[in-house]
Amino acid sequence: MGQAESVLRPAEIAARIRYFRERKGLKAAHLAKSCGVSPASVSEWEAGHVEPTHENLARVARACGVDLAEFWGAAVVILPEKGKRKVG
Repeated sequence: MGQAESVLRPAEIAARIRYFRERKGLKAAHLAKSCGVSPASVSEWEAGHVEPTHENLARVARACGVDLAEFWGAAVVILPEKGKRKVG
């Protein structure tokens, strides 16, 4: 499968992955294991260096207990001054 094609910037996809992982209380290594990828892959996704495939995004959403509609629909705002994210 190819990379996820979306209108979201890589930083927005990265913020969503991190937000939903943290909201579920998962460590990056646990998410990686649940998705069948290396912890380095999750790190690259969350840093916005690499976009996950559609298949891996579906795995992320499933592991985080959300459906893809919620994953794509959540508004994520990155607050650079504190490095925190807000979802509304």
